This record gives sequence, C-alpha cells and structure tokens, in this order.
Amino acid sequence: MEVYKHPSYTRYHASRCSVAAFWSLICYLAVLAAPFFLAYASYGFWKKEGTYYEQPIIEYQHKIAMIVECSSGALVFSSIPEFNLMAGFSNVRIPQVQSFLDDPNLDGRPDYFNLTITVPLQGTEEVYGVSVLAFFDVELKDRVKLEMSGLSYVSQTSSLPGSRFSMFGDLKFTQLYPLSLRGSRTDYNADLLSASSILSVEDTHFTNILAKSASRNETIRIENELSYWRPGRENQFTFDMRLRIPKSEIRYIPGPSEVLKFSWMQYLAVGVIVYFVVDWILYFTHSHALLTSFRTVDHKAKEHTF
Repeated sequence: MEVYKHPSYTRYHASRCSVAAFWSLICYLAVLAAPFFLAYASYGFWKKEGTYYEQPIIEYQHKIAMIVECSSGALVFSSIPEFNLMAGFSNVRIPQVQSFLDDPNLDGRPDYFNLTITVPLQGTEEVYGVSVLAFFDVELKDRVKLEMSGLSYVSQTSSLPGSRFSMFGDLKFTQLYPLSLRGSRTDYNADLLSASSILSVEDTHFTNILAKSASRNETIRIENELSYWRPGRENQFTFDMRLRIPKSEIRYIPGPSEVLKFSWMQYLAVGVIVYFVVDWILYFTHSHALLTSFRTVDHKAKEHTF
C-alpha cells in the first residue's frame, strides 16, 4: 500500500543571454500585461458610470398653475398672486384645491401625491381642456446628495365637453448626465415659478416654464400615465390626480476606489486564464526541446522507516 508520496519537479535552465531566457521573460511579461489589454479591449474596464435605485423625497410646495379651456375662453388660476395679476383678473377663476402626501409604510418618504382641483362654472360654460402645473421640492440623500425644485405637468383636451378629468401615474426622477458623489448638488434649487421670477406676461406662459425645466440636467416627470376624461357638463369641473412616487434609477460617476475594484476584478478574471495558457505554452516549448535549455529533475525524497 502507498504510505507516502512526494512530487518530482522538472526544471529547465538556460543562461541569461539565451533565447530560452528571453522567451521566458516575454511569457512572464505577457502574464502581467495581456490581462490588462484584453480586459480593456472588451470595454467597461474603467467604470465611468454607475447606477443604483433610490426613492426621492418629494415635498409639495403648495404651488400650482392651471389653465381651463372653456367655451367662453380660458380660465386661469395660480396660487401665486403675481401670476393671476399678469393673467388679468377677468380670466381668473378661484377653485377649491385639496392636496396631501401619503406615506403608508411610514418610512419618511412620501409614496403618493394626491391633488384635487374643483373649478366652479357659470351659466352655460363647457370645459374642453385643462392644463395643470404642480411644483415640488426634491431631495436625494443615499449616495448622491441633491436638493432641487421640479414640476409635474398634465394636459388634456377633448372635442367633447367634460365634467371631470382623472389621471394616475408615476412621478419619477430623471437625468441626462450622471451625477457626482462628491458634495451636495444644489444647482437647481431655485424655484421654477415664484413671485420674484414673474416680471412680465411671458414669464407666466406654460411653454416658457416648461422650457426652463427641460433645460435642466435633473427633472421629475410623470410616467406610466393613465387618464380618463368624463364627458358631460356640471356646474363644476373636477381635476383629480394621484401620483405614485416609486424608486428611480440614479446614475452617478463612481469614485476611484470603485473604479479600481471593478477593474481589478476584471484583470484577475482574465489573468487566471492567461496564466494557464502561457504556462502550457512554456511547458510545450521546453518539454519538446524547441529551445535550448538544460533539464534537471529534483531528487527523490528520503525513504522513511518506522
């Protein structure tokens, strides 16, 4: 029976200035360099952008702007008095506004936003369209630190007069370019619509307000929208909106430690394969005497007796 075993190693020797030594040096350098170039050529070696998911903290600013298209003309209202002044009081119709944020899981991050606007109608007025801007404060605080203001925009028109418009959707954070993890970003903390920003009638036009929001790198937007226009006529028109606030994909610029970690993982993964390939090439060239070298075999271990 076998009581002990000891491996025997075959070693190949050559002078430092020989072809065999030069070939071995090239192979060893290939083990170090080839994984880098192979991983780099496969793209994604240097991680330039990362993603994670976070539910933004969205707080309602209690500011809205509304235009209701009626048979008698456009009815306008905003919670900002200067907006109503620019629109002309003859076109202003004071509605009843109800809003609340809902946080069913009590985690401190609102999960739903509800807004109901009831506009009284006079005489034979009929509503054929409605547009509403609602303004919010947005905060990210997990990895990216950000504070900004944003808006949601809803618009609906119909060839039939309506008595109610209901809309459901997701209010999500969107961005054009990745954000830095360093510091706190407050570039877009200024309100999109405020009393101090209304200097002329053009400042109250929805197109200008929306263009200002669209020019930003970070915005909030309604997605997965479902809506219903109820035909008919009543003595009031009701706008009803319920927005869910889910987690949004946040794109960021990774830090040096994260970049090195992912690069090192790729380097090692490719390096293991390269090592075994190069090792086999060295074995083949020397074992088949393709290069001049001297072979020695380690001595056998002493026999042990007990």
